[in-house]
Amino acid sequence: PELLDIAAACESFSSHPVAQSIVRAHEDHIDKTRLSNVEEIAGKGVKAVVDNLTYYVGNGQLMDLCGAKWHDCHLTGTIIHIARDCDDGCEYLGHIVINDEIKEDSASAISELKSLGIKELIMLTGDKAKVAQSVAEKIGLTGHHAELLPADKVAKVEELLSRGGEKLAFVGDGINDAPVLMRADIGITT
Repeated sequence: PELLDIAAACESFSSHPVAQSIVRAHEDHIDKTRLSNVEEIAGKGVKAVVDNLTYYVGNGQLMDLCGAKWHDCHLTGTIIHIARDCDDGCEYLGHIVINDEIKEDSASAISELKSLGIKELIMLTGDKAKVAQSVAEKIGLTGHHAELLPADKVAKVEELLSRGGEKLAFVGDGINDAPVLMRADIGITT
């Protein structure tokens, strides 16, 4: 419960879907007066002061950035790591695993798009490769690229656009998707 409490407090100012799922999982009122110096680090997570202690809540790259001695999780899902600044560096506290729930109409929506003549349906995600592959297979995508930072997503979109001839639509739901949404021929937010 302490990890979830810290993670939910740190993520409470973020509109990112992963952050919102952590806040929803907390279920209790989050006392935002405990927080200060909240800093969202694009593609990595959040750094915030909770009860006068500095916490890092995010992916492995954020753990590397703060110097925590972290370990990956054997479970499939989005892994949210939590670390805290202490006198001798950054202490790794543990992690939370979030499993995406695929909407029940996702596969049929992908199938319908294919029947309309859309040839490529590619997912660009910051999630781990195992998670991306599992989702792509379950819903019938033609491809996926995983473990991407926002700049990596832009590079993939640029690569797809460089083929020429076709229009590219991008559907995104997080602040990290803003650069890609602007670069695509058609940007759709959910």
